[in-house]
Amino acid sequence: MPAVSKSHVLAVGAFALCAALAFNAFGNLPSRDSQTAATAHAAYEPATQSAGDGLRLYENAQYRFSLLYPEDLRVLEYDEGGGATTITFENQGDGRGFQIFVMPYDGAEIAPELIARDTQSGAMQGPTATSVAGVNAIAFSSTNAIMGDIREVWFVREGLRYEVVTYQPFDAWLMSILRTWEFI
Repeated sequence: MPAVSKSHVLAVGAFALCAALAFNAFGNLPSRDSQTAATAHAAYEPATQSAGDGLRLYENAQYRFSLLYPEDLRVLEYDEGGGATTITFENQGDGRGFQIFVMPYDGAEIAPELIARDTQSGAMQGPTATSVAGVNAIAFSSTNAIMGDIREVWFVREGLRYEVVTYQPFDAWLMSILRTWEFI
């Protein structure tokens, strides 16, 4: 039986680590260090309704909002603990998707210091004031170590902080979905 060299063991270990990172990168939407990875929790597939024209209606009574999304996306909810939830909308075939992270929040608005603390890169690029269902929001780009460039939209309403994230190329697509957002 041939001897196994230290470099062989290191190479196999490096390959395994790269494979795990690649699986995470292509199998999940981006997440920040401040959040527990959505895949660590059991997923719940909520009931949704057809809205016609290739869209479905997602409603969340706990977090008091609804939105329309393309019917080819699968929706999953993950309880993150502490009143926080991640909701993913993903087409596993072509990789389009976005996620919404919601958590209790005492502040009245999003401060740049909060974004610097809670984004993986620690910096927002190209911040733009926008609104979601009449609520002031900030849209910006950031970089995720595994995913690369991502687009985020953060806003606060009635004690809840909403963070919506997608891959940078899907920015316009995400904004069209956010235009259907309603608070209920």
